[in-house]
Amino acid sequence: MKSAPVLQLLIWGLLFGMLGGISQNFIVALGYPNILAKFRLVTFVLYAGLTFWLTDSFGIQGTALSWTLRSIFVMCVYLLVVNYMFQNIWSIISNKVGQIIVVIVGYSLVVSLAFLKAAFGVRVVVALISIILYSIFVWKMILDRDEKDFFLNVIRRGVSP
Repeated sequence: MKSAPVLQLLIWGLLFGMLGGISQNFIVALGYPNILAKFRLVTFVLYAGLTFWLTDSFGIQGTALSWTLRSIFVMCVYLLVVNYMFQNIWSIISNKVGQIIVVIVGYSLVVSLAFLKAAFGVRVVVALISIILYSIFVWKMILDRDEKDFFLNVIRRGVSP
């Protein structure tokens, strides 16, 4: 049980790291990998200092917190760089990506809170509700008409002989 807070911090760090990876890949695709390399050199020094301090103060939880804070910081900086490259980037991505980010963060928060000290039955209910909500979200927000038709045809062929 003592490792649960560490894992929760690392999962949050992973979430923000993945969200930052979207902007990172966008910057590389635009032909500016040098910006990322220089930024990583600067953040390494800050991250190393923060890691030593938090690990000394809070142990392994401090190490996980340090990595999570670094992931959040990197994600924010990458989003600012992308925003600087395209002044209207928020209007471009606000429709789907903004909604996806809000849903992912909200979903992660609900699941994290439900799994802290909940009974097994509550965990099963939260997991089932999460799967249903995720499926609805993917169907409504991510899949386009052709993809929906494809899945419906696969289901129909699987049901009928």
